[in-house]
Amino acid sequence: TWTYCRQAVDEFRAARAITDPMIEVDRRCFYWQRSR
Repeated sequence: TWTYCRQAVDEFRAARAITDPMIEVDRRCFYWQRSR
């Protein structure tokens, strides 16, 4: 489900200290772009 997918992404980002904002493409699609 989307809940578990979101949880997996949140855990991945937290484990790698990724703090760049999530950018919404549409209701079901997000991405982030690493800053330098």
